[in-house]
Amino acid sequence: MRALLQALLQPIGLSAILVIAGAVSAQPAISLAGALLLWFLSTPVVSDILLRPLERRFPIVESKQCPRADAVVIVSGNIINGVNRAGVQWGPAADRFHGGARLVAQGTAPLLIVAGADAQQREQPSQGEILRDAAMARGLRREQVLITTRVSTTAEEARAVGALCQDRGIRSIILVTSAWHMPRAMLLFRGAAPVVHAFPADQRVFPRTRLTLSRFLPRARTLANSDAAMHEYWGLLWIQLTSAHR
Repeated sequence: MRALLQALLQPIGLSAILVIAGAVSAQPAISLAGALLLWFLSTPVVSDILLRPLERRFPIVESKQCPRADAVVIVSGNIINGVNRAGVQWGPAADRFHGGARLVAQGTAPLLIVAGADAQQREQPSQGEILRDAAMARGLRREQVLITTRVSTTAEEARAVGALCQDRGIRSIILVTSAWHMPRAMLLFRGAAPVVHAFPADQRVFPRTRLTLSRFLPRARTLANSDAAMHEYWGLLWIQLTSAHR
């Protein structure tokens, strides 16, 4: 039920609701509104408007300027598409791993924490095990990479990391996730350790983008950006509502 509700609140779901409502009520204007909504959310200019406030919440910093901590935490999600004979096939959020592994390799923190999230493919090791092997291929030692228990959401991951930090005596962490995901992640991970530093990666909106006609034309990848942004806004709203009732 929760997955269905989330799908209905995303761009395609909202557009489908309007199109179906217009057809059932014999009001073409409502169906047209649904089609236009999907068009607008598929354009780069609109997706940038949605993503920009999320990505600007925590500034991008160079790895050398990042403060030292006890561990680096890489938030899971879209980091790996799968594994084949050629090796790891990286997903759209692979910058999370590359940024986090670089911080540990340069000595900013001695430990790397990855989530034991399920892999995309059946009969594959967890994403945590795959990332541990990838980190070792980059020069990290096996004992430097810690894997949490199995998790499926960012909230579960935050609790699992918190338990691991408490067990290992880790008091400060560097949180690495996509820039647009960082505001919600920081809220969820605020209790994982006494000190949490933000290290945004996977930035999608860049300044001084030229405003051309092509930025008003729909693209599948752009729709995915709008979908990601709306997911974050709904998630932030949910955190605020649940926190208010505690």
